[in-house]
Amino acid sequence: MSKKIIPDNWKELKEQKEKQLRDAALQNSGQPSDQKQTALPLSNNTAEKPVVQPQVKADVKPQPQNPVAKKEPVQQKPAEKQPEKKQELQLAVWQQYLSQGKGDFMNTAITTFTFDENHNENQKKEYLEKIFLQEIGFAEQMFKENTDLKDCDGDSIRNAIVNIARLNVTLNPTFDLAYLVPRSRNGVKRCVVDLSFKALRKILLELGFVIDFRSFVIYNTDKFVNNIPLDGTVIYEPKSCATLDDHNKRKMVGVLSMAIMSNGNINYHYVDGWEVERIRKCSPSSQKENSAWVKWTDKMWQKTALRQHFPMLLRGDIHAFPQDVQVALQSVKDSDEWIEKQEKKKKKYEEAMDT
Repeated sequence: MSKKIIPDNWKELKEQKEKQLRDAALQNSGQPSDQKQTALPLSNNTAEKPVVQPQVKADVKPQPQNPVAKKEPVQQKPAEKQPEKKQELQLAVWQQYLSQGKGDFMNTAITTFTFDENHNENQKKEYLEKIFLQEIGFAEQMFKENTDLKDCDGDSIRNAIVNIARLNVTLNPTFDLAYLVPRSRNGVKRCVVDLSFKALRKILLELGFVIDFRSFVIYNTDKFVNNIPLDGTVIYEPKSCATLDDHNKRKMVGVLSMAIMSNGNINYHYVDGWEVERIRKCSPSSQKENSAWVKWTDKMWQKTALRQHFPMLLRGDIHAFPQDVQVALQSVKDSDEWIEKQEKKKKKYEEAMDT
């Protein structure tokens, strides 16, 4: 067996071999072979360790953006609330006064409205809230049709919607019971509830004072004798017309109001045509095309007689009457006072023109 010969310069050869291995490792890692490196182990893992650099971790670090993404929904919340505030600010002043009457409307209606015995407090409240929103809607329609209402005193606007609950009526035009109209008192324009003759009739029937309450326009073709100042009776024989042309040729000369009392007696009240015309001329809107005096002249004549007759039919202590009757009387009183003031203004104007 031959003996292995070890050269004398084996140490130099070993160093050259190690240098070649280091150069090869440096070439694989992409570094120049001249670059000096610290002592590297000669194990199989030496060539792999320089390749795994911590630079990969540095590229993955930009993650502090997550907190910004979390704050985005917080910034959007106030933006969602802003449109609601703008809608509230868009309400007109008169609309705000109408809405402010909700509390008094609810407290009043709970005592004047009729409810089912099976309704609990929550059901009554829901029902009244629904009724209030309906009446607000009808009121807004009247304000838009009659722009003079928008200039009325705020307290009177709020009280008017509450009086609808006190009177237990509705502004619904289908029932033709009540309206909102402007009235001037002491230089202040007020919004008041104006009751139709149907509403006055409804109140008297509910009180039980009358069995029936109605009025008739007297034409020049009718047979009519007024004995009310003498014995409280009348002779009335209406004459019907065969055609519309015959009706239009007739002339209205007065209006008769008749109430059949609960005891069966009949109570009359008569208003001459000249007096009705005097009241009509006191209304500033009577000459307008949309005025009720122009569109429904006969109905306005009937209403005039019923409004004058209404207070005469009430018996007993007025302060003991329900709220709806007291408010109705105040409505009639306001109308009469307004007519008297308009007449005085007209007389002053005529006197000034004569001088």
